[in-house]
Amino acid sequence: REVRSKLMELEVDTAQGRARETWLLLPPLGKYGPRYGDINRLPGGHTLGVFSFVSSVMEYDEKDRPVWELKFHPKKKMAGPYNQFWVWHVERFFKEPLVKVTSARAVLAVSVWNTVRTRYKARGTITVKESATQKQVQQRSFQFSANHRPTNLSLPLPGLGCGAQASPVPLVVEVKNADGLVGKADVAFSPSDC
Repeated sequence: REVRSKLMELEVDTAQGRARETWLLLPPLGKYGPRYGDINRLPGGHTLGVFSFVSSVMEYDEKDRPVWELKFHPKKKMAGPYNQFWVWHVERFFKEPLVKVTSARAVLAVSVWNTVRTRYKARGTITVKESATQKQVQQRSFQFSANHRPTNLSLPLPGLGCGAQASPVPLVVEVKNADGLVGKADVAFSPSDC
């Protein structure tokens, strides 16, 4: 009989001492981890899961469709009932912090993610510059949220001017993490939207 494990996301209410299932995925039969496994919700909405018993890592998109799979196979048959490599943990690393500008009005709204999922908050700096002159408009320190949760930031843009007559101002948003890695996003600030 073929079995399978579930990939499940829970929302925990520590005050009430309860957990509630918020997402569930039933992978194909044969994807099974009798001892342990791992699952990560990625910043882009995909899910990364590991099935220890079949030594398989899979990524699923937002509609629960498989995107890719990586299998680890031993070079020769091993002795015993568990004759495969076992994987207990998986992580996705990004080469730079992810930056998503959600609003470019008088107060810039930005969501950022660190390069790797950490179990703690990590230092970061956000800088906004005019694209043409590289003149710094705003800068501040912040803490990246733990566990690849989005860090939502609001930055006032003083000195850019507001009004119907003003033309759009191209800006670059730079986010630097504690390792010195920098992620960027370009945005056009529209003074008429102030």
